[in-house]
Formats: sequence, structure tokens, C-alpha cells
Amino acid sequence: VDFINCFFDKSFELATRDKLQDINFEGTHFNQKITMDIREFDSLNLSYTIFNCEFKLQAEQINGKEVNFTKAKFKQKVSFYRKTIDCRIYFEEACFENDLIFTEAKFNDVVNLNKVVFKGEAQFYGTKFNRAILTETNFENKANFSNAVFNDKAYFTNAVFEADTDFSSATFADEARFFNADFKGTAIFENAEFKAKADFKTDKNLTFGKDVNFSNTTFQDNAYFNNRVFEDFVDFTYAFFKMKADFMDTLF
Repeated sequence: VDFINCFFDKSFELATRDKLQDINFEGTHFNQKITMDIREFDSLNLSYTIFNCEFKLQAEQINGKEVNFTKAKFKQKVSFYRKTIDCRIYFEEACFENDLIFTEAKFNDVVNLNKVVFKGEAQFYGTKFNRAILTETNFENKANFSNAVFNDKAYFTNAVFEADTDFSSATFADEARFFNADFKGTAIFENAEFKAKADFKTDKNLTFGKDVNFSNTTFQDNAYFNNRVFEDFVDFTYAFFKMKADFMDTLF
């Protein structure tokens, strides 16, 4: 099914109970409400699509091989609240100009948010990730990852957190890469658990711009904070380092 470079100035609804193969909306403009209730598909291509309206996926579980939102623009709030996504999903270089809600969503495959720009709040409270890629992602507003679970590697390399960031009570089952991540606001990792390597190193002497809270955080494997600068108050009260804790060339 192809809708390439279409313009929809009125409400659009796509509903089916049968399995579809490839659904292509590349470069499409949606100016009014769009609703999709697709039970099963192979690929859903919404790359380069512009959403000037509310976007809603009706199904609680998204079954397919791939959903592609590469370089899409979302002008209004987007919600995937409590959705279960059983396919690869790509948001590379997408732009969210309003709030994004992934609260308690579950990603059973790769989610790629590489080079995404979040201009509104990014809400990932209680979200369960398989492999999460957020390399060079820019959070211009608050980012909430509290109680999130990362079951595979979590890549935040070169991410920029312009405002406050909350990873409290988050669980990282595999390697957590925050190499050269730039925390300009308050960073909270209170009660978080890192079961594998935690990498907060930088080769750019990046700062934690405001308060940092690692109290009651558990590091089961090596933890690296090399070359970091903590500009303000930092709290490691009752933090537990089971293996190596490396603060070489770190400035408090």
C-alpha cells in the first residue's frame, strides 16, 4: 500500500484486521487527525513524514518487522503510552516539537533514537527497552527515564541533556554507554542499578552542569568517570561499587 508524498487535509483513518505487507507513507503530510488500527504488518514506512496533527496508533500491541519514522517531524504531542512494540522501530533524526510519551511502553526489539531532537518533554517512565540507541540525541527539555529497564545495551554516547534528567531507579542489565554525554541540568541516578559496565568517561572535559545524584546507586561492574568535571554538588552517598571505580582526572 503506497501513499508516498500525499497530503491529507482531513482526518485520516486506516484500520484492518488482516495482515498487510508493506505500508508506505514516505514524505506524506498529515494536517488533521490520523488514526491507525493495524493488527499486523511487515513494514510501516513513515520516514520524512510531517505530522501537523495528533498521531495515534490504536492497537495496544504492534506486530511487524519494522516501523520507520526516520527524519519524521511531529508538531503535536505523540503518545505510545503502554504500547508493546514487537518490531524494530527507527526514529533516526526525527524531531519532536511537543511532548513525547513512551510511559510504560515495552520495546521487544531495537529502538533507534539516534540524532533525534526532543524539543518538548521526553517521558520514558517505566519503559522497558531491549536495545536502545540514543547516540547524539538532543534533549532540549526534561527527560524522564525513571524506573526504566534496559535489558540490552543502552547507547547514550554524545547525547546532550539541556535540562533536568531523571534515571532514578532505572535498571541497566547490560553495558550503559554515556561516553561524552553532556548533562547541562540536574542529573538524577538515585537508586539506579548498573549490572554491567557503566561508562561516563569523556575526552572533552565535559561537565555535569548542576547537581548530580548517584546516592544508593549500585555498580555491579566497572564504573568510569574519567575526565569529568562536576560543577556543583554531587552525591554518592551509600553508592555501592562492586568492582573498579575510576575517577582519574576527574574534577569536583
